[in-house]
Amino acid sequence: MIDEELVRKATKINYEIIITHGLSDAGVGFEWQGLFIHDPFTDPQYGAFPVNPAEQYGAAYLESVFVTDSATAFQMAQQQLREKASKDLSRYCVEHELEAADVIAIACGARVTESGSRLEMLTDEQVASLWAHVDEAASASGRI
Repeated sequence: MIDEELVRKATKINYEIIITHGLSDAGVGFEWQGLFIHDPFTDPQYGAFPVNPAEQYGAAYLESVFVTDSATAFQMAQQQLREKASKDLSRYCVEHELEAADVIAIACGARVTESGSRLEMLTDEQVASLWAHVDEAASASGRI
């Protein structure tokens, strides 16, 4: 059974990964008429107009992970967000000789340990904020 709230959360994370950071090799979604649909609640051409996913995408949506296992779709999106952000954070820290825990504290005000998966302790919003901070700082220094 579909959990629309989880699907909407997954699509919000997809937006962060695919649109904000331009990573076309990621995101949770489904194929429809040769397009990868990462936000079933918007039109496929512009992504600006709301649509009813069942009416717009039909069986492609109804058979997608969004509908068949909304919780898994959300977990997959969260995992991808953390993996992509962690990769950029690690590269940024190496290039600037910084500790990841210090960058996380500055970017989102959270204290984490240096061991283990530092981003697992953060909310999705904090991870997105951290990723934006790292991208902005790297872009300003001309190293991305």
